[in-house]
Amino acid sequence: MDKRRDPNYKQISGHIPLELYKQFKTVCFSRDIKQSEAIEIAVSNWVNGDCESQNQKAS
Repeated sequence: MDKRRDPNYKQISGHIPLELYKQFKTVCFSRDIKQSEAIEIAVSNWVNGDCESQNQKAS
């Protein structure tokens, strides 16, 4: 079953600056990682407090 049909997964979206978007896509490609996997890792790190310095920018 793919993640779209898996009831344990939900889709999120947002807007980011164009340059960050380009960097993200490039890094995902170069590391051979799916964008959804990279987002899951980033969100998990942020939620778990691993990105404390970024919390102030997001406020």
